[in-house]
Amino acid sequence: MIRRLVLLRHGQTTFNADSRMQGQLDTGLSDLGRAQAVAAAEVLAKRLPLAIVSSDLQRAYDTATALADRCHVGVSVDERLRETHLGDWQGLTHHEVDAIAPAPGPPGGTTRRWRRTGREPDRRGQSQRAAGGRTR
Repeated sequence: MIRRLVLLRHGQTTFNADSRMQGQLDTGLSDLGRAQAVAAAEVLAKRLPLAIVSSDLQRAYDTATALADRCHVGVSVDERLRETHLGDWQGLTHHEVDAIAPAPGPPGGTTRRWRRTGREPDRRGQSQRAAGGRTR
């Protein structure tokens, strides 16, 4: 039997639309995000998933539920699938973070440097290593 793992990112939230960093804030889907979840579900349901696992955050759970409703499979919730806790950055835009915590070194801003290098600024949040360790 061939097994396949398909990863589906949640639909758009109002925070995504405003370029706000969500981290583990429990933001819901926007109208567009709900439409994206339904569209993705229509495509993925044809793959006949045997299991659907979601983080407990509403945006992820609602996206997973759109798929589960179409293929009559329950959604298992696992907190370890949450996004990285961004500490002081949660709820801020990338520009706001870059303004309050300028990055030393090459230009480009703190958030860009963090995504590119994984170096951890002092933001009282979860490290990328710790976030990755949750899902091993």
